[in-house]
Amino acid sequence: LIEDSVFSDNVIEDNARYGFNVNEDTESCRISGNEITGNGLRGLVLTYGANDNRITENDVSDNGVEGITLFLGTNTGNVINDNTATDNGVWDLYHNATSTPNSWNDNTYDTAFGDDID
Repeated sequence: LIEDSVFSDNVIEDNARYGFNVNEDTESCRISGNEITGNGLRGLVLTYGANDNRITENDVSDNGVEGITLFLGTNTGNVINDNTATDNGVWDLYHNATSTPNSWNDNTYDTAFGDDID
């Protein structure tokens, strides 16, 4: 279990698949102020039980498929606020049907998929 960690103020770019993957059993972490751009598939990804994390003030742009995504499994209780996610290949913001509820507020984006996203 990874919990209460901070990941901030990094530049992550031009990876073949994902920029940054928050994986299973990651809880109550803060991911903020990062620049995640130009990755082959997805920029910032939460998968398989990444719960109760706070994702704020990141710039997640120009990734191949999605910018910020809750992608595989069930990822709930996350706060995704005040991010910029633009010019991503398919969706700027995305969450799968099993990743709800989460709080998505005050993000700058053009395209989104998922019921929780405001």
